[in-house]
Amino acid sequence: MVTAGIGDNESPVSINAIVAVEARLERIRRDKDPAASLEPAAVLAIRDLRRMPGWDRDLRARMALGWLHWYRYLALPEGQDDEDGDAAVEALVPCFVAGMEPMPDDLLPELAGGAFPLASSLLEQASSLQGGELISAAVQLYRRILAATPADDGANRAKVLTTLGVALQYRFERTGEMTDIDEAVKVGRLAADGIPAGHPQQFIVLVNLAAALRLR
Repeated sequence: MVTAGIGDNESPVSINAIVAVEARLERIRRDKDPAASLEPAAVLAIRDLRRMPGWDRDLRARMALGWLHWYRYLALPEGQDDEDGDAAVEALVPCFVAGMEPMPDDLLPELAGGAFPLASSLLEQASSLQGGELISAAVQLYRRILAATPADDGANRAKVLTTLGVALQYRFERTGEMTDIDEAVKVGRLAADGIPAGHPQQFIVLVNLAAALRLR
């Protein structure tokens, strides 16, 4: 069997199943016709790929499925599209975490929200280890999440800015790189300016800003 996978070789996925979905995506984009995602053949392509062992650990498979579900969401009437919208987010969050592109623009805030717990888990692991690779991966992921968080979502942006600042502080403590602590102070101030007054997380935001200033 010809297989394809990204970062996981435990459960190979048939390349033919992925290519079938990707070919349909190419047709939808070429014709600018999301309704093609509703055809019986598209439903069969989704079913066949989801039946392949290990599809959920194959980023290429998840990318293809996520986009096809997204086009189905666009094509279906309101009220009938929720299942495909949720399936698109579920499939694409790991791809977003891995930095794969492109992503549906309208889904970016939801993908950022789905990625945040994974970034926090990564940061927790990094804080207990000596190596710097995990902490740098956490910094990169928080930056990606921040870029996808709407500018008018003050509380969520403050949360992301604060945790990015914490990650940068951890990295500064290991490397002594001044650009990290300077950035930690900058994002900490942005978080303090952006969080609504009296918000339950305001104290945490200010404490983390104070910690960054003290380190610098």
